[in-house]
Amino acid sequence: MASILKRPSGKWQAQVRTNGRSISKTFRTRKDALSWSREIETNAERSHLPIDLNILKGAVLSDILLRYRDEVVSQKKAGRNEKCMIESILRDDASLCGTRLDRLNTRQFSDWRDRRLLRMKAASVCRYLGVMQHALDIAERDWGFPLPTNPVRKVRRPVIRNRRERRITPDERTALLDAAASYRNQMIRPLIVLALETAMRRGELLAIRWPDFDAQLSVIRLRTSKNGHARTIPLSPLAVRTLELLRSRTNACCANDRVFPMKGNAVQLAWCRIVDRAGIGDLRFHDCRHEAISSLFERGFSLPEVALISGHRDTRMLLRYTHLNAVNIVAKLHA
Repeated sequence: MASILKRPSGKWQAQVRTNGRSISKTFRTRKDALSWSREIETNAERSHLPIDLNILKGAVLSDILLRYRDEVVSQKKAGRNEKCMIESILRDDASLCGTRLDRLNTRQFSDWRDRRLLRMKAASVCRYLGVMQHALDIAERDWGFPLPTNPVRKVRRPVIRNRRERRITPDERTALLDAAASYRNQMIRPLIVLALETAMRRGELLAIRWPDFDAQLSVIRLRTSKNGHARTIPLSPLAVRTLELLRSRTNACCANDRVFPMKGNAVQLAWCRIVDRAGIGDLRFHDCRHEAISSLFERGFSLPEVALISGHRDTRMLLRYTHLNAVNIVAKLHA
């Protein structure tokens, strides 16, 4: 049975008695105290076990983040970014990281969000919150920490306004490829052509090996991708010709050679120089993926077909990459 008492300090103390044991916690508002007590009672009823807050008193948030980094993030294929996020939190947010688990509340994470928004973009803040939320979920579900609720889950996420609608015009495409053709690294132009034809990410393009390319079936079999899943990408005639010409020109001596033996940073530097030579403003390499996906939709490919090519498993994310040309749609309406 729960009881809510107002303390002389003006704060509210919630006390829950389950299975002969008393558990209490203090809150700023009566609403928070009542919500916590209800969750404690619900969890106790579901598990038929008392919630032992002593376990939570013996650990702080940094303990959870460190264990999450070492045991969970280290097993992820793309865990490097999450590791950097956790280390940033541990380095810059000592007060929050030193908070005992039984004292964590949503207000603390909301204050953290507001501080971070002063120096980070909304999308980055959302990613950081997602990492902390998942770490606490794992702690409760797998590591035996009886958190009555995940305080990060209730934190209002900032609105992300990074939608990009940049399309590459036919003239820009011509200028871009012409500038790439005269660049000293002759692999850059084929790389850009494939990016525009296949909608592959830069990392995926750089990971292709010659055995992954099947000229007879006109496909590339990616062994892995950003989301960790292998997939087969159908190729256009231009993409097939580009790869065949590149293979004959490079004379790959090892069957397992990479098609583009370059680093991501080298591609980025080359891209900036080529865009500058072509006289094109505000164009990123990732815009090639946007252009390819939008072009596929304009050519009449269905949503599942485009998702197969792009590798998107969430159609909402796929639609964020889709920026159809209104002029082309008008032409269809008048056809």
